[in-house]
Amino acid sequence: MKLTRFSKIFLRYLTGPLLMLVLCWIIWLQLRQQVDFSLLRTQLSNALQEKGLYYIPLLVVLMIVNWLIESIKWKLAVASVQQVSLFNAFKAVLSGVSISLSLPNRIGEYLGRVLYLDPARRIKAISVTVVASFSQLIVTMTMGLIGLLLARSVMLSRGGWALQTWWIAVMATAVVVALMLLLYFNIRVFHRWLQDKLNVTTSSWAVRFIKWVQALDSCNAAILRKLLSLSLLRYCVFMIQYFLAYQLVGILLEVDELFIIVSLTFLALAALPTFAAPELALRGAVGLWIANWFSLQSAGIVLALLLVWITNLILPALIGALLVLGIRNFFNLRHETA
Repeated sequence: MKLTRFSKIFLRYLTGPLLMLVLCWIIWLQLRQQVDFSLLRTQLSNALQEKGLYYIPLLVVLMIVNWLIESIKWKLAVASVQQVSLFNAFKAVLSGVSISLSLPNRIGEYLGRVLYLDPARRIKAISVTVVASFSQLIVTMTMGLIGLLLARSVMLSRGGWALQTWWIAVMATAVVVALMLLLYFNIRVFHRWLQDKLNVTTSSWAVRFIKWVQALDSCNAAILRKLLSLSLLRYCVFMIQYFLAYQLVGILLEVDELFIIVSLTFLALAALPTFAAPELALRGAVGLWIANWFSLQSAGIVLALLLVWITNLILPALIGALLVLGIRNFFNLRHETA
């Protein structure tokens, strides 16, 4: 059925503004439900008076560095599908953050990013976009495993169910990391195996799927290593952000304590299916649970987590919602190239 002239105008020019309004509304609802602004204002005011105003700008600068690294990763990943400037990659990443607020496990990041590519190349780019995100997940799981190993002495002191749970978590995480690395560094082998399996069928779906995952053949070892290195660098930026946030609220941590809290929090977020916006509650729950191991101040932990969450997710999401205004041809997937 052909689209009417009004429908074409709506899809081309009004989808962006409407999506921006919906995204801003979702962001506001999540903030209103999860943040006690009066308490936050009092605690933050006290922290700023004691520590000074330079911590917040540092967190914002590190947020920009964080998403710039992610932009470089995505630019590198989609290079075989379409060359993208770093500026456009940065806009695509922020738009993906905004759209991800309303979809589970950051699925919206993939959709938001590929909208900045030519319509004919959008679906193809999803496969390599997933690979770039997979590299970050590998780093997250690996650092989580290291965090679990560092937490062994704490678990030994607690004994009982805590120690048993620790052993199960270590073994399960180690197996998952090994399997992920095996798949990641053999992604081209997996692609060719999948292609061989699908080539025996003549269904139109199989033919189109082969085209969509064709970009995976460009993921050679050099690119995969670069993606992993950039993911590790991004993880280090996260660590510095949390260190500054804890310093701001007056929580002094040893290096191993900081690593355990942050790595296990990220591990929990990676292991449990959740939406991007409500994940603040999960961050807070995990952070408070681990903080109790070290007898840390609960209110300070929550405030530090909130600062990093707003800086790293809400602020980029708001910027991304504005950038969505410039996207055209939201639903145009016609004329896919081979």
